[in-house]
Amino acid sequence: PTSHTLTQITETSVNTSQFQNNDDSQQREANSQEEKKGNQIQNKTPEVDEENLQQQILSSIQQLYESFNDHAARLEKLEQLQQEHTHPEYNMKEQLNKMLAPLQSELRELAQKHKHNTTSLQAEREEINQINNQISEQKGWLQWVGKELKSIKQLLSLLGRWVQNNPEYLPSTTTVIPPEKQQTPTKPATIVETEEESKLPMSEEEQLLKDYKENRAALSQNAIAVSATEKSIDNIRSGFGQLVLEPKRRGNYWILKRGTSLYLVPSDTMKINEYSIETLQKLFECEGVNSEGYKDKFELLKPAKVSSIGEEKWQLFEPGKLEFID
Repeated sequence: PTSHTLTQITETSVNTSQFQNNDDSQQREANSQEEKKGNQIQNKTPEVDEENLQQQILSSIQQLYESFNDHAARLEKLEQLQQEHTHPEYNMKEQLNKMLAPLQSELRELAQKHKHNTTSLQAEREEINQINNQISEQKGWLQWVGKELKSIKQLLSLLGRWVQNNPEYLPSTTTVIPPEKQQTPTKPATIVETEEESKLPMSEEEQLLKDYKENRAALSQNAIAVSATEKSIDNIRSGFGQLVLEPKRRGNYWILKRGTSLYLVPSDTMKINEYSIETLQKLFECEGVNSEGYKDKFELLKPAKVSSIGEEKWQLFEPGKLEFID
């Protein structure tokens, strides 16, 4: 009985282990099938999500493209409007700048002139103040000198009276003359001026004028007789050019050399008429000219000066001066 019991127990345990093994295998199979189902579900789910995602992306891209086109059209309209409003404004600004440019330039010039005038006025005021100060100083000095002279005169008057009252103190040959009767010998002003003038040397022009008045024959020997060319006279009558002088026998003018200067004077053969007076007035300042009747007599007050412009050609350098007399 005991062995039989052990056998039953052993069989029971074997059956139990087999049953457990069967349950474990079934459980593993069930788990594996569930894993396969899960894997299949996982594999299928991404495929479905990717398609939806692609559709969503395409839809979003299309919406963005349409929105971009809409915004681009609006931007183009805005640019057109901006150009329409900007060009007239720019043209107006440019025109205003052109109109204001001269005014701005004038304002700057006026500002500079005002500044210059202000500076000049200040300098003149300072100079005037300096002159006034100098005048005040001179006045003060003159007042002081006047007072001193007055004191000296009083002393001299007292000294003269004392000498008159006490002649015994003077040498026997001394004669006292009262101050009011004293006279200072003076020369006439005209004599003094004549003496001073005689001491001063004469200038070239003064010597030439003296020789022209006193000894024209001697001047003619060293003179070049000239007259104005016909061409230069015609040019003057047409309103342009300058008189050109050239040598001519018995010409109307003489050229005389003094030092480095060339002087021009009327010659002895010159005759005053309506033709010669025209040329004469271009070379000399003529006083006392009368168109009704030309005078032949004149006094040379200042010789003219000429300069050489080529071989035996001369032009006026400085006009002279003469006066017609009766």
